Amino acid sequence: MRGKHARPPAGPLGPIRDLHRRSLRTVDLRAQLVGLGALLVAIAVFTAGALTIDRAPGPAPGPADSVDAAARPASAPPVADQPAGAVSSAARLRNPDLETTATPTRRPVAPSPRPTAPREPELKIADGLQARYVVSGSWDTGFVAGVVVFNPTAQELAWRVEISHARSAEVQVVTHWNADITRSGSFVVFAGGPLPPGGIQTFGFEALKKPAGPVRPTGCTVNGTPCEIPE
Repeated sequence: MRGKHARPPAGPLGPIRDLHRRSLRTVDLRAQLVGLGALLVAIAVFTAGALTIDRAPGPAPGPADSVDAAARPASAPPVADQPAGAVSSAARLRNPDLETTATPTRRPVAPSPRPTAPREPELKIADGLQARYVVSGSWDTGFVAGVVVFNPTAQELAWRVEISHARSAEVQVVTHWNADITRSGSFVVFAGGPLPPGGIQTFGFEALKKPAGPVRPTGCTVNGTPCEIPE
């Protein structure tokens, strides 16, 4: 009986058949070796590529970026929040010619009041001359009187003093000095000048009268201004 794995009987083609089988085994072994070598090469290439990618140096940080990152605190606002016209520190390091002055915000300023110069006290200058009527002596039939004229203004002025008495007193000027005189009954005009600023002019006269007691003039003016007549 032939076994399950019994060889076929050798014949004239037996040697050729054996050679063919050995050739097939050799080809299969070579194919397996070639495949294994290709697999090893592929694994080596993949591993080397991964290492190359991991070890590839990235872009070196520039001095401006490193300084900017180190100088900027964690709570620093982003560049977009910076005011218009401001330049970041990194941009200034990259280009020193950049202007770093931010556009100022103009605020309305209230105008300050101008100092006023102190006013000088106003000098009150009289509008005209001043005069004072004085009786220097009196008796039953006559009297002697005088007038003092003062010029408080800033210019020279001619003066005119008008004196009048009651008709009943029958006053009659008989003599006078330091003035020109014009008579018209009991009305007498004395004139002179010009009187310089601050100047004083005194004139007088002697007159007869009818009353036994003192006689007071009813009117006295200097250039239209009433004279001072003491009681």
